[in-house]
Amino acid sequence: MKRAIRLFLTFVVALAAYALAEYQAVHWVVEHPLPEITDIQIAFGDVPSTPYRDSAYWSPAFLDEVRVSFQDWIWHGNDNYMTRSDMAGKWINFRDGIRVTRGQSKDATRTIWMIGNSALIGHELPDQYTIPSQLQALVGTQANVVNLGMAGANTSQALARLHSLDLHKGDIVLLMSGAPESTDIFFEADRQRGAKLSDGLCNLIYWRTKSFVVQWACHDTMLQTPPGLLDERLQAYTAESLEFYTRTVTQIAAYTHDKDVTFVNILQPHPYRESLSPDDVINIGHRAGVEIAFRSFYASVPAKLVTLNLADVVPSTYFFNSAHVNEHGTALIAKAIYDMAIMPLQRRELGQSEF
Repeated sequence: MKRAIRLFLTFVVALAAYALAEYQAVHWVVEHPLPEITDIQIAFGDVPSTPYRDSAYWSPAFLDEVRVSFQDWIWHGNDNYMTRSDMAGKWINFRDGIRVTRGQSKDATRTIWMIGNSALIGHELPDQYTIPSQLQALVGTQANVVNLGMAGANTSQALARLHSLDLHKGDIVLLMSGAPESTDIFFEADRQRGAKLSDGLCNLIYWRTKSFVVQWACHDTMLQTPPGLLDERLQAYTAESLEFYTRTVTQIAAYTHDKDVTFVNILQPHPYRESLSPDDVINIGHRAGVEIAFRSFYASVPAKLVTLNLADVVPSTYFFNSAHVNEHGTALIAKAIYDMAIMPLQRRELGQSEF
């Protein structure tokens, strides 16, 4: 009887100790979440981060608008795309569900539809410095550039968004792709931690338990590169992402062809063309292993799928994260698109005046 009482008391004490540990751990975990793979909080400090070093518009008030611009996005579930509620700010504006492009003309005779992920939205920039606005400044008044960027949008969502548009003969569709497909590889490897016993105990149990004690104990391990990016599984994850990408880009090409619209697939810049410096790692704030996913995807994309490969166009010091760049970066991207896509098209269209 006494032995049973001792066992019971031991159990109660152990349970109380565990409950106390959980209570303490939950506060620590909330204060130390795993960073997002496209974390840009480093850009929102009390002093300008490296990409904002010479940005005259940078101020606490500007950063407040940036934070607001990430909110109030509307998911059109049945149609598989997003728009944002209208926003009227000093630096950042959304109208009719999309980011405002500066410099559009009422006299434009055609539309250049820029569609893709949040790199197009340019949350961290004033209206005039987004990629579409920078391109609009180069194109002039005979074509209007429309910003259809959507946070995290993959090629399937880009296709869905295209279906919602009133496309006309002579329009141009510029697809910005590459970053979501690369991060999908990382996400899959992150989800599959522990698929092998050799991956280690934390990788095995982290996503399989709701224990905050486990999350606290395994926090540092989970910041390390997912094991699946370091062995033969990387090839399988890349092949899965590439198969989806190939299928949807082919569908976009067919759809725009049927509409008699010019389609340009742009493989967007990323900061991992070389090993990042310690300062770049801090500024970009990426999770360990993301660079492996990017390099694997970009190396596997067939050249026939890509009209413009801009992977190496922007220096790493211009990046806020794995995909978003400052105004100098957007200017480089817009200039490359104009020089390598718009101007050659103009030359082919005999009798077409300048854009």
